Amino acid sequence: MKMPTIIFIVSSFIFLGCKEDQKQNADGNLIEKDTASESGSDTLVRNFEEENISKPTKPDILTGVFIRTNAENNNCECNCVTVDFQKPTELCLDKKSGLSIMAKFRRMPDGSLSIYYEQAKNQEGVTNKKIPWDKFDKNAAIATISYTSNDAFDLDWIGFTVDGELAVDYAIYGKKNLEGNYRGK
Repeated sequence: MKMPTIIFIVSSFIFLGCKEDQKQNADGNLIEKDTASESGSDTLVRNFEEENISKPTKPDILTGVFIRTNAENNNCECNCVTVDFQKPTELCLDKKSGLSIMAKFRRMPDGSLSIYYEQAKNQEGVTNKKIPWDKFDKNAAIATISYTSNDAFDLDWIGFTVDGELAVDYAIYGKKNLEGNYRGK
């Protein structure tokens, strides 16, 4: 029992020692540990901070209108997602019926975006049963966006929840129409 514990501790120290020598910046580029004098390192730190301040982060870059990569004729009709952090935007859940909602976008610590249900927008002629819009959680993500490049992302539909549980009867709304790959328009 002592031998596996000792091996784990030694391996941990070796791993942490390697991590000390090489660190990654926000862009994923390796930054070698600098051994310059203290006055030189102050300049390097200032330059690094200025560079990071002037470069926008990926969520800042990916705002605006994005169209599904398989949209016919580049037509935005129920094929576009408008990413806007200032106000709720309309999401088309079902092209055939015109069902749509208003949703908000939030940045996540891992660099992705989450989409949150805000309110129903258009629900006429959708189904013969009433959709319980007022019961859907507004603090649970209904979809996530993961960036694939500077002008593209993948949207993964999660679905609506009620009291923290997936609303299975309404999970299909949005999945078929929204889930997929998008590129800048």
